[in-house]
Amino acid sequence: MKLRFSLILLLCFSFCTVATYDAQAKIKLSPKITFEEEYTDNLFLDHEDEKDEWITTVSPGVAIKVESRWIDLSLDYSFRYEHYLIHDELTDFDFEGGQRADLGTTLFEGRPFSVGINGTIRRETLDESENNSDANELINKSTVYDLTVYPRYRIRLGGQSSLVFGYLYDQTYHEDSRGDDYQGHSGRVSLIKELSTNTELSANYTYKINKSDDEDDYDRQSTSLGIKQQLGPRTTVELEGGYSTIEYSDIDYETEGVTWNADITYRLSASLTLELMFSQDFDDSSTNGLTESRDASFAVDYVKDSFGASLQAYWEDTDYVRLNREDESYGGLFSLSIPLYSNLKTGLTAEYETSEYRGDIDKTVDEYVLGVSFDYEISRFLTSLEYKHRVNDSDIETDVDDYTENTVTLSVRVRF
Repeated sequence: MKLRFSLILLLCFSFCTVATYDAQAKIKLSPKITFEEEYTDNLFLDHEDEKDEWITTVSPGVAIKVESRWIDLSLDYSFRYEHYLIHDELTDFDFEGGQRADLGTTLFEGRPFSVGINGTIRRETLDESENNSDANELINKSTVYDLTVYPRYRIRLGGQSSLVFGYLYDQTYHEDSRGDDYQGHSGRVSLIKELSTNTELSANYTYKINKSDDEDDYDRQSTSLGIKQQLGPRTTVELEGGYSTIEYSDIDYETEGVTWNADITYRLSASLTLELMFSQDFDDSSTNGLTESRDASFAVDYVKDSFGASLQAYWEDTDYVRLNREDESYGGLFSLSIPLYSNLKTGLTAEYETSEYRGDIDKTVDEYVLGVSFDYEISRFLTSLEYKHRVNDSDIETDVDDYTENTVTLSVRVRF
């Protein structure tokens, strides 16, 4: 699977080279390098045996943007090398684990036949029920390769109606053997009707064959109806509802359920935006197979000049289809960005989350995070200093999941 992702990256680089021969092509190449020094007082997120560590990171990378008549490509690629000062045995030139990438490509946009290619290489938490931290890339984490390729063909039926036939290939690979690797092959047919420039209706049918590296192979059939509506200049509504049936291939097991996706965005003013979202669908987890997930969120964003503020409340519920386990979490996030001088700004963040695990895992965990940062940018240099304080508090009598972590990070990014 990694080979496929590497081939896609090579193919995109080749497209970039070919695009240079297009006289109307716009190509932007931005090399960069980041130097980072981080101190943590609890490297292994342990309750009692806290270990200090100094981590030095060097991260060279490149950002590529290509716009031409037949390709629209955006690629951000970097490699992270980390050196551990005290626990030197953890220092390793890990090419697989050090890669980071974000790829978005569309070929032949606006034509009857088009191809979308998207991919990421990122660090991801394996099991949310175990100790983890956004700032800690060592504990309960794996490098994950995600790739989707989506060729589709649109047939105009007359008027404002069209029929779209598509094939979607998606694959996920975990560097860590604890992660579940899988790939999917989906055929999709959509009947789309544009009632006006502001309203679009769709009827969709999808058949997916999911192949996993364990006994989680299944076939999924989904039908849905959707609407996209622009209600004046301020309000956007996207709704889609349907039904899915799932039949496993290697075992005698079936499941089914309703699927929903609702996203309402209201721009109260040029600076203030409100967004309400709810979804219910089947998803593949990192380590425990298929899940039926429900999540909702409400966000308020305010941006004016260099000042920004964001407030978000959310709720998530995950039911594992083949396990006696259900995870529920809810919480909030507040962030503030304040300009101090022309090139200097400060940021404040506060997070709270309660996670309840039921079934084979029975516990409740409260998490609190406070952070402050300073960013100074001049010319091609961005210098950042950040402090974060994290507390994990569970109801387990042994306190094995309780920990406190303090991190201080100084980074310098240079763009060429």
